[in-house]
Amino acid sequence: MARNSLGGPGRLQNKNARTAFTARHKLAVVASFKELGDISAVIRELYPNLACSTFESRRKLIYQWIRDREALERVCASPVQAEKKKARSLGVATILSADDERVIVIWVNELRGFVMPITTTMPVFENYIPTRTLTKKGEKTVWVRCSGKEKNRVTVMLLADSDGVKYPPKLVYKAAPSQIPLVAEENRVQRNGFGVRLWKRMQKIQERTKMHVYGNKTAWWNFNLQLKFLETYFSSRPDISVPVLLLLDDFSGHWTQPVRDYATAINVIMLKVPPAYTSVCQPADASWMKPFKDQIHAQWIDNLREQIGEWRFREPFKMKAPERENVADWIRTAWDHISIKTISGGYRTTHTAVGDENKSACFVVSELARLSLLDTTLGEIDSDNEFDK
Repeated sequence: MARNSLGGPGRLQNKNARTAFTARHKLAVVASFKELGDISAVIRELYPNLACSTFESRRKLIYQWIRDREALERVCASPVQAEKKKARSLGVATILSADDERVIVIWVNELRGFVMPITTTMPVFENYIPTRTLTKKGEKTVWVRCSGKEKNRVTVMLLADSDGVKYPPKLVYKAAPSQIPLVAEENRVQRNGFGVRLWKRMQKIQERTKMHVYGNKTAWWNFNLQLKFLETYFSSRPDISVPVLLLLDDFSGHWTQPVRDYATAINVIMLKVPPAYTSVCQPADASWMKPFKDQIHAQWIDNLREQIGEWRFREPFKMKAPERENVADWIRTAWDHISIKTISGGYRTTHTAVGDENKSACFVVSELARLSLLDTTLGEIDSDNEFDK
């Protein structure tokens, strides 16, 4: 005699409470109803053993098939589709749209243009990827070798003037702040946001690359860094009485009240580039960023090639993430690679010459002021209030 199951009553018996029908069967039932004209007669003929308790539900189901007759006829036009029990509209349960698939094709072709080995074992990237080997084609789950680390971010703040003079970039790395408020404030003031041990390493990066390095929880620019940015590059210029025009994007950290007040104090006129027009009005976006990012991308590809070149056959391949020093060197090299002609060309690209209409308007304004017909009590126009609505 078999012993009783220790895990409960065991597997439950399948009751077959729900029954699915093919599209061909549904269309045959609809045709039978069209011939007999009575739903009860159709059920008695096609389902003679149907229980009385399910008669009403089957009657409603047949009426639904009758309403969907045209759709069933379209499905049954294909012999393969006619044997399916459920039909879905085109595009239902599709992960990517056709436009997104085109973008992926363009992206893959661009990577192949950089001589990257894009094959059928393309990786599936999630929030965190375990360190596993590549999977062959046909597997539902695709793993990829990686460094075993989550994504790290670095923010770069670039500055150059219309003469083509480039200034050292400012970098912001991700650094976890201390849980002790006093220590966290000390790190922010004395060590640019890094801890005591990490600051020794970051100091060497600063000294070697001549770039200012900061750290915070998100590796993102903020108004405190914007204040340091203004202080570093504009507060100690030889003649502070000469105003300086600084073009900035719409990022909120650039336009806090403390930043505005400090910029006014050091005679820096900050001009906001409209959010939708940075590609044509901001010199950096119009001319610098493409070659700058291309240089960083090329150095990253070289780093991957070096790791693959050092890999020995039959040994497990462990990809190494770039260190902070590597990223800083890439940024410094990419910035040095940008020529003076490229920098100054960005300003020429975004510069719009003053036309005859503007000259005429200036003449009218000056004449109105000379005749005391111009209201001078309005004060200076605030560009934020006038042009950002």
